[in-house]
Amino acid sequence: PESRALVAAHLAMGHTVAIISAATPYQVEPVARDLGVDLVRCTRMEVENGKFTGNIIEPACWGEGKAVAGRELAESFKLDMQKSYFYTDSVEDLPLLEIVGNPRPINPDTKLSTLAFQNDWPVLRFTEENSSRISNLVRTGMATGVFVPAILKGLASGISNMSWNDGVESMMASLGDFGAAIAGIKLAVKGEEHLWSHRPAVFILNHQSNADMIIALKLIRKGARGVAKKELEKMPIIGQMLQASGTIFLDRENKEKSIEAMKPAVESLRNGTSIVIFPEGTRSYDYTLGKFKKGAFHLAMEAKVPIIPIILKNAHDVMPRGQNVFNPTLVEVIVLPPIQTKTWKKENLDAQILKIRKLFLKELGQTESNIKI
Repeated sequence: PESRALVAAHLAMGHTVAIISAATPYQVEPVARDLGVDLVRCTRMEVENGKFTGNIIEPACWGEGKAVAGRELAESFKLDMQKSYFYTDSVEDLPLLEIVGNPRPINPDTKLSTLAFQNDWPVLRFTEENSSRISNLVRTGMATGVFVPAILKGLASGISNMSWNDGVESMMASLGDFGAAIAGIKLAVKGEEHLWSHRPAVFILNHQSNADMIIALKLIRKGARGVAKKELEKMPIIGQMLQASGTIFLDRENKEKSIEAMKPAVESLRNGTSIVIFPEGTRSYDYTLGKFKKGAFHLAMEAKVPIIPIILKNAHDVMPRGQNVFNPTLVEVIVLPPIQTKTWKKENLDAQILKIRKLFLKELGQTESNIKI
């Protein structure tokens, strides 16, 4: 219904409206008539004496062929491509998307969603994904089993290279890859180069979902250790894996113990290993950014390493707080350039934290009235 309304709106404004499709006229023309669209450019089949020859009349209206059709329409009807709109759900239509002034992905596939996010193209989503509750439960059950293959892969890598560290790196990267694949998590990343440009670093992520650890592992992959709440240390399997990976556990109820526990993190940074922290300390109940604790920023300042902010825009959709079932989601991620801390002083730390939190708020589209330091 929304698509019909969109076509009707363009027609009502006197726009030249055309359907450009890879399908054949036998499919497209009835749709065009139904929508009141007069112009059709599509893939046409060769016919001789009333019979199909099996050949296509070149160029086929697919990929670059759609761009050819778009240029032909523009020339024939004296249209300005920079003022034109093009709606599509497929990344295969990129050649035409790139030459119009108003590309409009609509219910885009994963690859096109990623490109739209990276190019700041407005996306229209007219239908909600209706994943079966049962399939999501099965998916979640399978995801909880990824620990075993991740551990086995880590053991194989460690033994073959005679290196405990290689085994840990392989195990954690595999956990991110297997977990994301089975949970149906796909990532659209802006600024991916910043994940690798300055290491060691303190990576900070906002915390929206139970899936955030999987996302962090898939993004950062190697050369890093995490900081987690002490309660996770006692969890079966997960606790043992985190211990094996060198995770630093913090007692949130005991400030002195937490400060003491952070000392190995500073040493790790100085020795070339990055640290991953969720500075809010706990998951939010929605998309709202919570208060930042100071630990991550103290670490970076003491070790004189950069902070790399990673903003998870919609990780909440994967598994909101209070739920325990994965929902397949394309998570939009923004990695900001490294922020140097070499000149930071303790007396202006609050101001530096405030500045970084404002960056998160801006990318999340939230107001500064929520800022609490």
